[in-house]
This record gives sequence, C-alpha cells and structure tokens, in this order.
Amino acid sequence: MDINEREEMLRTAAEIYRMSGLYSDEQLPDIVKTLDGQGLWSISQVAKIIGASPTKVRRYMTKTSKTGGRFDPATLPLILEEIELAKTGESNPVLTAEIWRRGTSPGFLALLIEQPVATVQWRAARGRDLIEERDG
Repeated sequence: MDINEREEMLRTAAEIYRMSGLYSDEQLPDIVKTLDGQGLWSISQVAKIIGASPTKVRRYMTKTSKTGGRFDPATLPLILEEIELAKTGESNPVLTAEIWRRGTSPGFLALLIEQPVATVQWRAARGRDLIEERDG
C-alpha cells in the first residue's frame, strides 16, 4: 500500500471519528465494515473511532492479531500532518512527540505512517527534548 492510500484510509477514519456518537445502531455495521476493511484497526480502536462500545463493534468485526496499539483517535488530524510531511521527506519531531503525548504509541504511529518504529521513537524523543528546551 502506498502512502497516498494510507492517507486516504486515515482521512476516512478521521471523518468517521468527527461524526462519532451520532451514528444509529442501523449504521454501525456499515461503518465498522468500512474501518475493518482497512486492516489497520483493532476492535477497541474501531470502538473509539465510532464512539460505540467494543461489545457492539465485536458483533460486526472479528479480532485479529495484526492490529492494535495505544491509539487516541483525536490524534488523527496530527497523524495526517505527519503523513503530509513524510510524503515530502520531512519530519517534525515536536509533532511526533505531541502525538505520543496525546495517547498514540510510537509503534502504532509507525504502522500508520509506514515508517520504522525506531525512527518514530527517536523523532518523538527529539521532539520532547525540543519542547523542554523551548519551555524551560
């Protein structure tokens, strides 16, 4: 999968999250299937994105071992910024650190932006250092 396809998947997830809590029970199966079809998300993560309980999501999705990691869907706009930077070969360590601080693990972020975990961890650590220097 190329970075543009991944970006489109994350944009879809961000839009679904933006509307979370507004979906009817009748809409849930299609929404869950959309996210499940991306192959990125665990049951718990889909539940967070759509604003439903994991029990409801489990009715329409089966557990897989290929997904998971600490994730806060509120970081999706920041993750999309990371992807935009990655597409041009740039990075912003402060942005990476902020995504981590807000609840998305470096390992899962690395999966989402298709970069090595070590690179994302280094960038997040560098970002924390820059924030400390800036804030004193």
